[in-house]
Amino acid sequence: MKELKLEICKERTNNNKITYLLENYNGFETEKKFDLILSRDVFMYINTEQLYQNLQKIKSQLTEDGTFILIDYCFGEISNKDFTDYCMNRNWNLINVSFYKKLINDAGLTVVDDNSLSQEYISYFENKELDIEMDVKENLNKKIGFLKEKSFDWHYFIVK
Repeated sequence: MKELKLEICKERTNNNKITYLLENYNGFETEKKFDLILSRDVFMYINTEQLYQNLQKIKSQLTEDGTFILIDYCFGEISNKDFTDYCMNRNWNLINVSFYKKLINDAGLTVVDDNSLSQEYISYFENKELDIEMDVKENLNKKIGFLKEKSFDWHYFIVK
């Protein structure tokens, strides 16, 4: 599966100047510096202390002009038992946007842009006929419901 993901990336960019790495970040060590590090929907599965340590590690691995793009689910404005149970069943450890920014800044990085992607997520799936299994579709509809009621936010941060 890992090799397939890397092949898709290479196919889509067709640029031999780009090196793709798909690694477990907890054990990843290198002296290399990177122009771009991307994390999508990853940090919501780790505790806050590990998140902070990973942000510090990312800072040390970026080139001077490097960029870190972080896309993750963040705790929203509304909380209820259904959403709490939903998070617990998925092992999500969500934090809100302002706390994310604080952790990023405390790790020595700077947020240069951030915004919600929730509406795009909702629009994409509401306007697309998906050929997926019923249980997957039910889960997706539940997730979209939680996004609509602002239980959580799909958010991006562009960090230097």
